[in-house]
Amino acid sequence: MLAAAAFAVIHYLPAPAPLMTPAGPVSLSAAGKDCLGLLTAAVILWVFEALDFSMTALIMLALMPVLGISDGLPILRDGEIATAAGLRDGFYEIVRVSFGHRLLLFFVGVFILSGAISRSGLARRLVLLILKLTGGAPGRIVLGAMVAGCLMAMWITAVAAAAVMAVIAAQILEGRRAEPGKSNFGRALMIACCWGPLIGGVGTPAGAAPNPIAIAYLRDMAGYTLTFTQWMSFGVPICLVLIPAGWLILCMVFPMRGERRETDGLDPDRELSAMGRLSPRELATLVVFALMAGLWMSAAAIERATAGAVLLPMEWVALMGGLALCFPGVGVLSWEEAMKAIPWNAVLLMMASIGLGQMMFETGAARWLSWIMLGEVGSLGPLTRIAAVVAAMLVVKVFLASNAVTGTVMIPLFISLALDLGLGVWALTAPAAFSASLGLIMITESPTNVIPYQYGYFTMRDFMKSGLLMSIVIIAALTAVIAAVGAVTGLYQF
Repeated sequence: MLAAAAFAVIHYLPAPAPLMTPAGPVSLSAAGKDCLGLLTAAVILWVFEALDFSMTALIMLALMPVLGISDGLPILRDGEIATAAGLRDGFYEIVRVSFGHRLLLFFVGVFILSGAISRSGLARRLVLLILKLTGGAPGRIVLGAMVAGCLMAMWITAVAAAAVMAVIAAQILEGRRAEPGKSNFGRALMIACCWGPLIGGVGTPAGAAPNPIAIAYLRDMAGYTLTFTQWMSFGVPICLVLIPAGWLILCMVFPMRGERRETDGLDPDRELSAMGRLSPRELATLVVFALMAGLWMSAAAIERATAGAVLLPMEWVALMGGLALCFPGVGVLSWEEAMKAIPWNAVLLMMASIGLGQMMFETGAARWLSWIMLGEVGSLGPLTRIAAVVAAMLVVKVFLASNAVTGTVMIPLFISLALDLGLGVWALTAPAAFSASLGLIMITESPTNVIPYQYGYFTMRDFMKSGLLMSIVIIAALTAVIAAVGAVTGLYQF
């Protein structure tokens, strides 16, 4: 009822007077007002979790042509450019811009890869190897858990990485007889199983849902192309700064002096010895993963070397890599296993969210709302601007428990504002995109946090206490890294 009431209020309110901006008057059309009303209703349903996230997004998409929001969009009819009019035209166009988007195939490929890494045993082997290298001291185990989770989440979903880490962390804690709710080692280790994957998710475009969504929006809305390696030139340094910073905060907030050092449970040496050499499934997964990562990172160089004759979109590489894992003779996953490895509910949410964001942009609602919410950002200095955008995103994340939703709602606003201010779209989008998945204040900000929380070793208060400190570090770290890397690479315009 609250969501319906919010939409009704926005729908029936008179159109606001145009905003007078340095870029000229910015008005809110009737279609834009209804689009904003639907987004407001969706956010209310998302915050209160009244409906499934993906169901909410699909309902809003289905209502857009009914309300005439899609009327006037350019469409292709009988080989000629026309404008959408009515329910049928509008519905077909909304389906095209959301479920017809190339990112659908990127997500399919990445999720199949994620399933292969987890099910082949490769993820567990990586975690055990890192824990073996870090030794038996509690503090070093916490660092090893963060590093392992970070490395995995660069290439598989953060939720999957957190699930693998939480199982192994629980074995370690049970072996050391750490009591849930009483052991600082338990608190720090399980929170590390949340933080490591969340931080690692920003490292590559394959890491977290907002990353490819931001790249797609930049390309579709502003014609700005960002390559896989250009993203990593920012994302990897961010991970390198945040992982040790997060470890120090956990060790400070949860001192582990006097914690039991010997274990009766998980022994990485023994577990690795029992696993033996790489299995055929692990080896095949590793080869396919290496090829995918190599092509993602070298696509721009290949394009230059072939004078543009060979173009390798990251979506094509992801799809072919995912399919290769199911080829006869490779046999890492059967097709049935691959389909089960894809969280279709999450895919529906992400694709429907892309359609919502695109319609916000097309109707002008994103431009109007960006000036209302963020207009003063343009008057800030370059460093202050980055910090302000990151801080705003971290606050928004408290209310939106989905990384894809956060990216969908916020990134079009920053793109629209950047185009009006002439700042360069990456200038405002970069800090928003890299902070869209860093929900470290509330457990409910991400499903990644919920999995380790279920083991009972830390409370909401424990998570919030450490997360607030970490969020301050995130603001400072992202500001420094984005500014420094941007200045070196020329990818950030001051």
